[in-house]
Amino acid sequence: MKIDAARFFKDLHDLRAIGAAGVGKGVVRPAYSAADVEAREWLAGRMRDAGLTVEVDAMGNLLRTCRGAVDPAGVAFRQPARRRLA
Repeated sequence: MKIDAARFFKDLHDLRAIGAAGVGKGVVRPAYSAADVEAREWLAGRMRDAGLTVEVDAMGNLLRTCRGAVDPAGVAFRQPARRRLA
């Protein structure tokens, strides 16, 4: 798989703009804040654009599912969009 570096850096820039705390100050997106919700919606949209099925579990985790190529009814993978708690 070839990575489109320009698209990767644009996505990274777009995502870090949500909740940006200022130049050199990082990103602030407390859980369930407006910035957190906006970032999750942005990520879910990018997942859908990639053809993935997006679900949200009871804890608010984004889950992405890709249908299998061999068995279209089967699931090739289902994985939470990991969130680091710190």
